[in-house]
Amino acid sequence: MTEKQSVYDRIIGSSRTPPVDPAGRRRFFPTRRVLLLAGAAASLLVCFGLGVVVSQHSGISGFLGRSDQVPSGARDGKDLFTAHALANGVKTCAATYAMLGKALTTGANYAFQTQVAETAPNQHAVQGTVGMRFGASSRLAGQAAGVILVAPTASACEGNLVRVVPIKQRCEDAPSLLPPGSKLMSPLSDLPFYALPTGEQTLFLPVGENCVAVTTLRSGS
Repeated sequence: MTEKQSVYDRIIGSSRTPPVDPAGRRRFFPTRRVLLLAGAAASLLVCFGLGVVVSQHSGISGFLGRSDQVPSGARDGKDLFTAHALANGVKTCAATYAMLGKALTTGANYAFQTQVAETAPNQHAVQGTVGMRFGASSRLAGQAAGVILVAPTASACEGNLVRVVPIKQRCEDAPSLLPPGSKLMSPLSDLPFYALPTGEQTLFLPVGENCVAVTTLRSGS
């Protein structure tokens, strides 16, 4: 903040006389107040123009602006995702959101953000964006990312999750990380595709000498 203000003062500080171009005309620079008002207006458009409410959470108390990490096993993932949904006015899909959140983050330290509709959030889709880090003892070691999407139906709620995990080994060897009972399905565009006994499906995507595991799960309540 100090560095930005210093640069501003050196360039267009209020104590300076507006410079004159070679034609003798004064140049106009916006005042600090105008710039601040413009920035505030832009922020409001970005935050509220899309009609969504964004809430972040990764601790136990408080729902806005938190940046703590959740230690694996420190608190039941269902409680965290349920609390987040209810705090944002989502009731119908709270249980489905929590179930998918727990399935997505089991064994990982994680932080997540929830997006709901600004108006009548219980009647619209809910999206969760999750950042994770799996420990060395997990099948999936290292960083990962995930997305949860749930939406109310006529009688209940349905949802999906997607988990993306980079793996530091070739895709030919990656199936060894899958749980016992996983079955090889027909390849999708020559990419190995597996059905897991948990109901999930995993697609392996080669990236150079490494591999990316993309896992999906569909659920309804």
